[in-house]
Amino acid sequence: MVPKQAITISLRTLCQSLWLVCLCALVIPAYAQVIITPKALLNNFLHSDQRASYSASFVFIRPSGMQSADEFVDIRPDGVYRRTQFFQKGDIEMIKSPTGVSYYHQMGTERLDYGRHAVPSELSLLFSNLDEVSQYYSIQAVESTEYIAERETYRLSVMAKLPGRYSKIFWIDKKNLIILRVDVLDEDGQLIERMRCTSLVVKSPELTNLQVSKDKEGYRHLKLSASSAQSVVKFGWLPERYKLIARLGIDDKGSFEKQFIMSDGFSTFNVIVNPHTKQRGKVDANHQRDAQQQHVVNGVSEQVLVIGDVPFHVVKKVAASVRVSK
Repeated sequence: MVPKQAITISLRTLCQSLWLVCLCALVIPAYAQVIITPKALLNNFLHSDQRASYSASFVFIRPSGMQSADEFVDIRPDGVYRRTQFFQKGDIEMIKSPTGVSYYHQMGTERLDYGRHAVPSELSLLFSNLDEVSQYYSIQAVESTEYIAERETYRLSVMAKLPGRYSKIFWIDKKNLIILRVDVLDEDGQLIERMRCTSLVVKSPELTNLQVSKDKEGYRHLKLSASSAQSVVKFGWLPERYKLIARLGIDDKGSFEKQFIMSDGFSTFNVIVNPHTKQRGKVDANHQRDAQQQHVVNGVSEQVLVIGDVPFHVVKKVAASVRVSK
């Protein structure tokens, strides 16, 4: 015969076990993260017809200060879209088509139409080079439990394994595939910059006048085109895995600005020879603590500016290594 005390202990143990199972059933779903493949998420983000027109408000938190912006995006069925950002110090408008991008913005007393060929975004580059980039970035995509602007999100983490580059974490709206938050981490994994959406309204696109959203009269046009061979530019040093992905130039007022866009398949930086004044604004403002770094080197007959979301010691070393010959 089983002692009465043993039966009592067994029942107590059974009740405790059942309580633990019930607790896990309630708690685990709230914190569980469903892992999806980065390739599937990026493909959906870049090519899905879920993308929608919207208006949103963002806050940018940087070491140099906090900045707010309102953003309005209209997407046409053929993929052409207009994005306008209104910042505290002025507005920047972008019109993008399959063949190129144009920017319209105020720079000092000038209004500039800055036309350029389309250069892939970092997530587009990542999708195209995913297998290679996975060797020196740790890439993971999950269904996040965090809501941004009251929206469910995916979280895409791109964490650097090699020195000389930042890591980034993206929160992407699950329903309409809009980037709602981006955290930038330095080489030590410390947060240095954050962009976060504070409100989002999905809307119908304003298709009328989508291509001509501003009166172009009064804008000075800077045309970015394939770079000519007016001079030879050599790089004495580049960070590991970076290579040239585009070479462009601006012919303006008799001077020729040459741009070289370098990338490791995700992160990019620009090397600009003889930059125009508008490219120098952030250097002069001394905002080197932010994620986007800039450094300028003055040569005998040319000036070299390096700008990009990479650590300052990288842009400084690249700029110092550039040699220009006629």
